[in-house]
Amino acid sequence: MQLWLITEYHSHGSLYDYLSNNTVSVVTLVQMIRCISNGLSYLHTELMGIQKKPAIAHRDIKSKNILVKADLTCAIGDFGLAVRYEAGHISLPHSNKCGTVRYLPPEILDDKIEPTKFEFYRTGDMYALGLVIWEIARRAVCPAGPASSFAESLPYYDRVSRDPTIKEMREVVVTQAVRPYESAHWRNNNVQVLHDVSRVMRECWSANPSSRLTAMNVRLCMDRLAQNELNLRFS
Repeated sequence: MQLWLITEYHSHGSLYDYLSNNTVSVVTLVQMIRCISNGLSYLHTELMGIQKKPAIAHRDIKSKNILVKADLTCAIGDFGLAVRYEAGHISLPHSNKCGTVRYLPPEILDDKIEPTKFEFYRTGDMYALGLVIWEIARRAVCPAGPASSFAESLPYYDRVSRDPTIKEMREVVVTQAVRPYESAHWRNNNVQVLHDVSRVMRECWSANPSSRLTAMNVRLCMDRLAQNELNLRFS
């Protein structure tokens, strides 16, 4: 007997695949960030009652693990490294693997690991989300500036090798305290969408885990940005 897992078909493949072949508008930028953060907020939240579910930390958030639907909304996939938190108990991972090296937060790179605390994993997801936001923003087109080439849209592309080691990443992220380069026009107050997105991004990848935004914070920021700057309301 064979067991099959049937899932929705995502015609655009992963976010990484989509960005390799396409640029995005500022509307799509906000929509994608909103979808990803909304999904991550749901994962991070423990639900009680009839809809009971554990809180889940993904532990391998990256553009290759986010799927793009036909309408350009996004879904999070690949839960092979996820941890569960329920009723005060955390299910520890069976593997020592921490996720994709390029997306590891500074506290893991610096070996300051707190494996029994769910918050440790949740804030690690938020650091990685900041890098994913940067990837999408690098491919965004707006009147103030062009999109970057895809080759220049992988986090730390200009600082580490294609397949970096933990030692390489530690030197850049922890010792030098470097974060991905931000295009000059992102900080232009006349381009409010990219200005606000870059602020959210920086608050996600803060060196201090407790200072990072929650996924719900990010989603609410995108809702306000869509309504105030783009005259959009998400359902």
